Amino acid sequence: MANVSEKMVPQVIKLMLIHTKEDMDFKEMRESASKTLSMFCESCDKKVIDTITGAISYALSSKVVGERQASVPLFATLCDFSDEEYIEDCLKRGFETMFNLVKDD
Repeated sequence: MANVSEKMVPQVIKLMLIHTKEDMDFKEMRESASKTLSMFCESCDKKVIDTITGAISYALSSKVVGERQASVPLFATLCDFSDEEYIEDCLKRGFETMFNLVKDD
């Protein structure tokens, strides 16, 4: 499963990012992508979580508003990972990054 997830997760993450106004019309696609990532979080290892947290970091630092908006559902998918202690650490680091971004603006 790890090999499949390593290839699919980045592709599913791309579906969640909003680049253009046309992308706004595909809300159901982004919701489905979020559910798919949640399924990967439930059944895969920490490599998937690391890929998602990397995408969150990318989204938070993006100049594109639609990409920054994707950070919220990406954060939400992490809640389905079984190792609560690992996820808690990821969320703390993520919220610290968000706070620093807001503070810098």
